[in-house]
Amino acid sequence: MNDTLVIARREVAEKRFVFVAALAFAAIAVIIPFAVRAKHPAEFIVILSMVCALNFSLGLSAVLGGSIVGRDITAGRMSFYFARPVSALSIWFGKLAAAALLVVASFVIIAVPAVAAGMPLNRIWGTSGLVWAGMFLSAAAGLFFVLHAAGTMVRSRSALIVLDFVAAVVAGWCGWMIVRPLVEGGATRAVNAIAGGASILLVAGFLAAGAWQLADGRTDRRRSHAAFSKVFWGSVAVVLLIAASFGGWVVFAPPSALGKTAEAEMSSGNMALLAGTAEGRFDFHPQFLYNIATGDYERLGGAWHYGGVLSRDGSKFIAVERTSMRANYGEVVIRDTKPGSPFVGTSIMAGGFDYHAESNDGSRIAIVRDGNLSVYDTVRRQSLGSMRLQVRPHAIFFTSADSLRIYAVDNEAGRSDPQPRHLESYDYDIPARAFSRVGELKFESRFVTLTTSDDGSRLFVRTGPHEAMLCDGRTLQPIATLTQFRRGTFLRDGRPVMVLQDDTVTIANRDGAVVNKIAIPKHAGVYGIAEVAPGKLVVPIVEGGKQSAWHALLVDVDRGVLRSDPDLHPVVPVSNGIASDPRPTVIAPTMLMTTPGGSLVAWNALTGERRDVIR
Repeated sequence: MNDTLVIARREVAEKRFVFVAALAFAAIAVIIPFAVRAKHPAEFIVILSMVCALNFSLGLSAVLGGSIVGRDITAGRMSFYFARPVSALSIWFGKLAAAALLVVASFVIIAVPAVAAGMPLNRIWGTSGLVWAGMFLSAAAGLFFVLHAAGTMVRSRSALIVLDFVAAVVAGWCGWMIVRPLVEGGATRAVNAIAGGASILLVAGFLAAGAWQLADGRTDRRRSHAAFSKVFWGSVAVVLLIAASFGGWVVFAPPSALGKTAEAEMSSGNMALLAGTAEGRFDFHPQFLYNIATGDYERLGGAWHYGGVLSRDGSKFIAVERTSMRANYGEVVIRDTKPGSPFVGTSIMAGGFDYHAESNDGSRIAIVRDGNLSVYDTVRRQSLGSMRLQVRPHAIFFTSADSLRIYAVDNEAGRSDPQPRHLESYDYDIPARAFSRVGELKFESRFVTLTTSDDGSRLFVRTGPHEAMLCDGRTLQPIATLTQFRRGTFLRDGRPVMVLQDDTVTIANRDGAVVNKIAIPKHAGVYGIAEVAPGKLVVPIVEGGKQSAWHALLVDVDRGVLRSDPDLHPVVPVSNGIASDPRPTVIAPTMLMTTPGGSLVAWNALTGERRDVIR
């Protein structure tokens, strides 16, 4: 310890001119505001003083890093120390202590006018002095060690510098490969954890490499370089292994890790899109293609695939692959949901919040971007037509492979009291590239909520809290006025089905005439209706307003309630941009549900069988 202090004192004494220069910069920070007659001299002094302190100290740190050891070895002055009974550790840590004292003392000296001005740093810089101190010390240490490594390698004039360059490139590539899945999964906190941990370990590696550089290399510059590189790159390899292990633990979270944050989009097949935040793994947002029937799953690479949706038949996954994590647009990519299928680019550019519609099999996609409607064939990767829209879509969907339906509302914002609405329907004939208005409807409502049949021939228009109209889906001509309305959907054959306030599931014909009423348990709310097999509906209800009192009913439209399974709640839909398809949700008999405890289960509506999602 005494040897270390002696060496540190000697280094500081040799470089005492640094303190004179720091005093000069402090004086400049005080004189200039008065010389230019600044309107607010105190604020001017704080800014100028801090800018000078940061630049001078960081520059000094870089100069000392590149010269405090390497220059002595190159000039042959390091033998002065080894000729005396002092260890390599004392030399190394003595020089480090001197460099740290010079840098910190210079910063403090130049910053004295800023402190004396009496103006808090956070008023000018927007953050506290402790945060500034932490940032400064981190930057100073980084500059010192990086320049020390570079100086050692360059001053040695050894061919080993080629290997150092290769090692640096490989380490950078490996680091990006480790961090990239976390970046794509929106795991900012996990990335920060890796960066913080890696920084601490790398500083330890630098300290060990510098000590071994002097202990093994002594006064020979090439041998010194070799000794430093062995320990340093060995330390980098260890850091990368630890980072890869941590990153793998975060990225390879199973679907069960989603827990209460799970979101899902299901299809008429057994495939589902699972998303959410992996619990206990920082803020990683994984996405999975999940086979509900078998429990098999495949990771999709996190939130990088933005606005992802499944085709209604579950055969395709369509997403926007962002150009960067900050962008909300990119190329539309598509892949089969079979395990291992690759993503295929379509050369179609879209934004995550553009109105979009996909055909049932995913072979065609329509996008409204910046007021332009474009229809594409995703298989042949070609445009099928485009045009400038004069209306803003409220809903858009394919009524067939060759026909697109658009609903537009001139006043779609929600209000606390009923507002006049003007709903219009448009058809786009894809082969003919003909766009025409085919219907309109004027009504009053607080909100605009539309639900159409699968072929677009019938439409529910909600006009009040418990009122709705059944209309022709194309011309918008009213067919029937509905009261006591809670929720409505359409069977696959086009028949309307409603849950009414009289606690019944009511089935009507296509003209709105009631053909059957099925009593269901008294309830306070209903969350969606889905047909899981021909004529069989899943109706989730909540009793007494308690979220824990959920029941999932299986209702046969001809035979009544077949089963009531308790403690099942529909999983939250995946947030995938603007949900613009007003058609009924299509779900296979085995679906994903959540329990009061927040766990995710696969539930077969026809048999009542439950299975925990893979753990």
